[in-house]
Amino acid sequence: MSLNLNRSTWANGKSPAFTLVELLVVIGIIGVLIALLLPAVQAARESARRAWCANNLKQIGLAAHNYHTAQNSFPPAIGGPTLINAKDEEVKPLSIFVPLLPYLEQQAIYDDVYKPGQVAPNDNSIDEDEDQGTIWALDVRNFLCPSDYGSKKSETGTNITGKTNYVVSIGDWADARLPPNISGTSVILLRFINPRGFVSATQIALDEPSITRQINDITDGTSNTIAFGEVLIATEEEKKIPNIGTYRDSTIVGSGIRSNVLANTTPGNCYDKIVNGEYTTPYNKIKAQKGKKWAHGLPLLTSFSTLIPPNGPSCRTDEDQRESRVFNAAASRHRGGVNSVLADGSVKFISETIDTGKLRNGAKLVKSGASEFGVWGALGSINGGDQGSP
Repeated sequence: MSLNLNRSTWANGKSPAFTLVELLVVIGIIGVLIALLLPAVQAARESARRAWCANNLKQIGLAAHNYHTAQNSFPPAIGGPTLINAKDEEVKPLSIFVPLLPYLEQQAIYDDVYKPGQVAPNDNSIDEDEDQGTIWALDVRNFLCPSDYGSKKSETGTNITGKTNYVVSIGDWADARLPPNISGTSVILLRFINPRGFVSATQIALDEPSITRQINDITDGTSNTIAFGEVLIATEEEKKIPNIGTYRDSTIVGSGIRSNVLANTTPGNCYDKIVNGEYTTPYNKIKAQKGKKWAHGLPLLTSFSTLIPPNGPSCRTDEDQRESRVFNAAASRHRGGVNSVLADGSVKFISETIDTGKLRNGAKLVKSGASEFGVWGALGSINGGDQGSP
């Protein structure tokens, strides 16, 4: 047996080598393969992140049901123990997520909230040097979606707060924590409950919790009613982006007694504040609030409405945070929509093109009956008689 070797290759005792042209061809082929495979790898990673987010929502939904089993109701949107805030007021300001902590394997955090001497999270910021208040700066893994890089941005100074990508549904409605007093008008007329959503995020007084709902209150059916959804955590850097920031305009969101709120809230007009893909100036009208504080029950921070479709804009009145009436849109970085969990505990993906009825043609809030905001509005209502299906 003999070997047929190329003399020119081996004449000088050197092994065969690639020519420059061959090397460039190989590099080019590798580059093409990487270009073809990279989108698939990225898509697979996002698919995994989306599944993680959906599982977080699933656990929140199950926690709400376990709480209902123990307490015969879902938790209030705002409540918790009586705490003292920075103004030396007695308040019950905590979000629906606080009473769910023990059911999410976060008993230690829950115990810290209820320990003697605990202070309330402030409406605007928390002092990072205030030892008792540092609990409110914790990021809880159950409340963060890995798809949202906003949750990874750090803050400095006195506004370090624990964030959340998950918020509770106030339905096809605009809620305010503590609507402002108007001289000569009954407080009861001003601080009316939300009749539509999975929760009502309005308090009669700072030291009174908001009302609670029971499964029997959801007459449209728990499989037809949204309980929790996703938002993108608002940051100062991105607040001009409509699905992240919230625009202040009292001509869009009505205030005062219920009849004025029903007549003067026009969610479709929130789109008028968008030009070339960003909110219009002045920029002091744009606020970075959604998802900023998981522990605080302000509807600005921990609620969303089923008025504007997912990844749409959000609007609120010009009052301060306690008094401002708001409708936040659900939002995510998942392609085409958002995850949500229904009142029966099932997780559904909601398309950003979901039917919103007469939204862009003058749709108004209603206190009873069918929603004017299509399938999306029907999914938010607990008792509209117009069952939506995601």
